[in-house]
Amino acid sequence: MRKKAAIICMGQSGEHKYEDLCKAVSNAELMFTGILDGLDPEYMQQNVFPKGDEAFIVSNLADGTEVRIAEKTAIALTEKKIIELDRQGCDAALILCTGHFEVPNVSMTVLVPERVIPALLRAMNVNRLGCIVPEPEQIRDSLKQYKEFDPIIRASSPYGTEKALAATADLFRRDEVDLVMTDCMGFTRDLGGIVSAHSGKRVFVPRVILPALLNALLC
Repeated sequence: MRKKAAIICMGQSGEHKYEDLCKAVSNAELMFTGILDGLDPEYMQQNVFPKGDEAFIVSNLADGTEVRIAEKTAIALTEKKIIELDRQGCDAALILCTGHFEVPNVSMTVLVPERVIPALLRAMNVNRLGCIVPEPEQIRDSLKQYKEFDPIIRASSPYGTEKALAATADLFRRDEVDLVMTDCMGFTRDLGGIVSAHSGKRVFVPRVILPALLNALLC
């Protein structure tokens, strides 16, 4: 019997948005679930979107609309999804976000990018990290998150224009960084290619590496 794996998306799911992940996770029956699936706009406005200077993560809806989700709400909704997937007999899951998440006590394996990425950066002997986050308001928290890598962090959304991303990447060309990481799972391999071409640096795209790791766990 094939094993079951899940991708937990921060916005709304839809396989048309994640064809690259379907190809990457080939060793299992793969399902997608979004923490905002089934929620109507009014509910999200009142209960999901951040208020004031609340910490947030960036994702998108099924139609591609970019949304900000209050971090504490994302954590709670993701925990609920993990419990549901575990009860359904899922063998492993990947949280498709590089932010902070707590994992409840479940029997399945849950890959949390926040825990895996620093270990990979250490393994690659990264001393100074270049990093791109979606929004300027996220830079402060990311500076704390990657403090050990003496980071230089700039903002450009994966859901914005390629021109804007290229302009941000170009700013890293003069920086003495070991590599540039796209710190959002919305950044695809193709967008990583744009960052590489315009920054002149090595580029680390978590969306490429982490699904491959999930696939390896399901052999």
